[in-house]
Amino acid sequence: MSTPAVVLTPIASIDGRITPGAGGPLLAAGVSKRWESLWARDTVDLVQQRSDYLVDRFSPRVTLEGADSFITSSAPTRPSKVDGSWPRPPAQCLRGEAESLLAVTDSRGRVEWTHQQKGRTELVVLIAESTPIDYVRALYDREISYLTIGRSQVDLRRAVRELAALTGTTTIIGAGGGHLNGALCRAGLVSELHLITFPSVVGVVGSTSFLEGAEQPIGTVTRLGEIHGSHGSTWTQYAMTRPYSKRHLNVTHVLH
Repeated sequence: MSTPAVVLTPIASIDGRITPGAGGPLLAAGVSKRWESLWARDTVDLVQQRSDYLVDRFSPRVTLEGADSFITSSAPTRPSKVDGSWPRPPAQCLRGEAESLLAVTDSRGRVEWTHQQKGRTELVVLIAESTPIDYVRALYDREISYLTIGRSQVDLRRAVRELAALTGTTTIIGAGGGHLNGALCRAGLVSELHLITFPSVVGVVGSTSFLEGAEQPIGTVTRLGEIHGSHGSTWTQYAMTRPYSKRHLNVTHVLH
């Protein structure tokens, strides 16, 4: 099974931040509103141009997010409670065919999901063998699709392969936060970076950047093209080159 390409799509201030401050899930309504209030008048147009381009070029059917997009990074991990009266849920549960998938890594069982589908996009939660059993049971009982990929954490390389095989896609859109983006880069899974920057400086302690978690520099990029908006925003396309060290290409790279 070939490994699909992952294309990262962050929207960042010129100092590389993707949140307006510390704390708060990236996709929470209040956080999103504060974040978009910092955008320039041309940012929305560039975001739409980028989306149209990626659809025309790749026809992607999978978007990959991390749990931190939906909860605060300080949210408690669910205790590993095991009730002997429960039969163990199956390792995977796919509720049906959808036009596209939103895959979210959550091996620690921190997101309380209340829906399984939005329009033609179905939610698929990526978990691990170590994920608390009551969380897996909750997903199963709520008819939320999930896949168990990895032992103690989500194995990203396996995850992108299985998601691609399920949908027949060759490209996955990475729309997560800095930790997921960093993990994908360190695993050698990212082929391109489509970065939109807007002319604001955040600089707030605790606000995250679009790449986080690396102990050493990840590698280099080659600029493929650039589109400038009329009010200072820029959409820059990069090709990811090989990491500085082969040890970053860990075929079992995992993410919480």
